[in-house]
Amino acid sequence: MNRKSGDILLLVIGAVLMAFTMYRSLHVVQSTLDADGQILGYAALAGLDGGLLGWTLYKMNSARGDTQNAIAMFMIVLEWVGVAGLVVADTLLTADAANAPSYIRVIALWCVPVVISINVGAIIATKLADPGRQIETARRAVQDEIQRQVADQLREASAQIAGRVSPTAAAHHTDAMLAEYLRTFSGDGKDVVTFAQEGSESPKRRKR
Repeated sequence: MNRKSGDILLLVIGAVLMAFTMYRSLHVVQSTLDADGQILGYAALAGLDGGLLGWTLYKMNSARGDTQNAIAMFMIVLEWVGVAGLVVADTLLTADAANAPSYIRVIALWCVPVVISINVGAIIATKLADPGRQIETARRAVQDEIQRQVADQLREASAQIAGRVSPTAAAHHTDAMLAEYLRTFSGDGKDVVTFAQEGSESPKRRKR
């Protein structure tokens, strides 16, 4: 038997055994809960049996860096313990349901939701620990620091900037206010001309 044949045989055996564990996981959860909690059995499949397969493939092909590999390895061990626990619990429940230990229901009610919640947290942690994302986060941190220092320097130079800008700004606003006043005073502008001419006449000429 060559290497490829051995790999195929292991995959077939693994698929059969996983189908068995999936049936056991679904059965023990649904057998210990009422009708409203039946959906938890399918969540157990995704969080335990599916999680074991998913985290194994993730570690083999996608995990990058020490943190992601450590999370993946931890989840593989946790999923395996959870699957094994459900298989044993379902075996006890099936063999003698009347005398089955009371902790089987505790496993279905507490352990499965806890493992599912840990799966969610681990998925988030692996995304945050992605080396590429960490590089992008570091780039954003540099940009944030540059913007902070620019803001600090602008605040420190505010008096100097205001001193250089305020004369020009004041002259601009003065001209604008004067123009607005003259428009209001003259209407069409003729009164302004008349007023200016009268103001330029000498007192002697106005007496005539």
